[in-house]
Amino acid sequence: MLAVLLGPSAEAMADGARPRFGHLGVEEGLASNWVLALLRDQRGFLWVGTQDGLYRFDGGKFVAYRHSPTDPHSLPSPVAGVLFEDSRGRLWVGSRWASQGMALYDRDRDRFERLPVAGAHDAGQALPARPAGLSDARVNAITEAPGGRLWVATARGVDLVDYDRGTFAHHPLEENHGKPPRLATALLADRGGTVWVGTTEGLYRLDPDRKRCRPWPGFADGHAKALDGQRIEALLEDESGHLWVATL
Repeated sequence: MLAVLLGPSAEAMADGARPRFGHLGVEEGLASNWVLALLRDQRGFLWVGTQDGLYRFDGGKFVAYRHSPTDPHSLPSPVAGVLFEDSRGRLWVGSRWASQGMALYDRDRDRFERLPVAGAHDAGQALPARPAGLSDARVNAITEAPGGRLWVATARGVDLVDYDRGTFAHHPLEENHGKPPRLATALLADRGGTVWVGTTEGLYRLDPDRKRCRPWPGFADGHAKALDGQRIEALLEDESGHLWVATL
């Protein structure tokens, strides 16, 4: 279910005013109350990713986008678990645990263009030197890379995707305490250009020169080693440049 803050403003709440919430769910047009992702795009639409489809809300009604096994231009999966709009206004949808890859929403034709997946179902199999698609079908996070490209977190690491050129570059997760993490779970490209990678086994940084994701060694005093072994669910950089890490 989707909760909507009806008012007052954040400034008014700071002065003691009580917030009011409304609710949007199945009765208002959603097929599922299990909401996984929210995004307000540059045109003002609210996109709602659920366990059973993607929905566009214009302030009055929902338009549904569902998965169809017989339509290659439908959502790649019933699960719309990741939503990202890039600086060019392109909307990307990832499938998370449904492991059906990701797609670009074609606004002009009102349909989806799916990205190919090169990774084998067996994660132990090596990828080709120049993969022709995503390293894995499980897409957990998407963020923007320089030049209109994308960083995409999968079960096998982080892929650099250039959709316009049709190229994919894989950056695997290095071992930490004897084995690599099971999943890359979160991404953040900070204002200094560093790409931070949340995983099931702690915090990583992407090394663009070695084309790998390496465990973050922590501060010199070793305090941040407490993140080792923690499943990281979200990353945020605040106005002061501080990195916030949400763990499970």
